Amino acid sequence: MNRLLCAFILLPNLISAALLTDKVTVNFLPDINKIRRQFAKDHSVPDMHEWTWSRDLEAILNPITVEKVREIYKAGADWRYVAVNSYETVNTEFETKLKEFAGKTEDEQKKLVDNRAFYSQQELEFVQPLQKFVACKPTDISGKIYVLCLVGPKGEFEFVNKERPTGEAGTKCDSGYENDDGLCVVAKPKTTTENPEKTTENPKKNE
Repeated sequence: MNRLLCAFILLPNLISAALLTDKVTVNFLPDINKIRRQFAKDHSVPDMHEWTWSRDLEAILNPITVEKVREIYKAGADWRYVAVNSYETVNTEFETKLKEFAGKTEDEQKKLVDNRAFYSQQELEFVQPLQKFVACKPTDISGKIYVLCLVGPKGEFEFVNKERPTGEAGTKCDSGYENDDGLCVVAKPKTTTENPEKTTENPKKNE
């Protein structure tokens, strides 16, 4: 009876996790990259790079707990972490939080960043210009299912404020990336069209 009761208690969380996993690649990355592109345009960030899914970061997440993530991060890692409520709401959730942050004074912003120095910078993790890779998985955090994400390749947080060099969005992309409407995206392979000269043979006539 106890096992059956536990199964019913865990079932909603298991279903939620399954639903989140099913939709990870549908709108999640496009929504995040939409936020990054718009932020780059609004704040003149010349080197905002798109996020792509990372199998290496995914391997770190399987299996891992949020406590272990925090432990590894504090010890030094080439990635950072952030948790979101769901894949579907990341767009509206963090756009709202970023607007709230932008509405604070410089002193208030700096104080908030300093208070989070040894933890995730939450909504600000989504607008770190030089982060390029991400992997996520539904994770139980304090009894509730969240989507825990690792982002890399930078382990240090860079505060995008007035002291950071500015420029037209998409004009300072790293090697291997190109400007796509203000966002640095993975460059498409260059194709070359070859027109080899056709040679025709003149067969000897039979005499």
